[in-house]
Amino acid sequence: MSIENSGAIAASYGSVSAVTFVTATSFLDFESVKFNGHMIAVMALMEVPAIIVGVLLINYFKGNEKKERSGVSKLLWHSVTNGSVFLCWIWVLQAGGSSRLF
Repeated sequence: MSIENSGAIAASYGSVSAVTFVTATSFLDFESVKFNGHMIAVMALMEVPAIIVGVLLINYFKGNEKKERSGVSKLLWHSVTNGSVFLCWIWVLQAGGSSRLF
């Protein structure tokens, strides 16, 4: 198996399971616990660490000559500021100061 495929599999196993998420939200519904739709955004944000670790593992095991810090900084910056994740951050932070979050 290639290094890239191995890193992708590691990232997918390290990510939040959508099945677990659906099970948890179904349980909350069953128990009549109220929660807002922001939990979907939270689940999406929880995927970010798994993706970052997957890319870091690929870079580490490929033995890239560029082991400098700027590569990791660029990866982290892009992972936090790409369009979809950035919009999730804005939405969660905007709702965080109000009672709408819970």
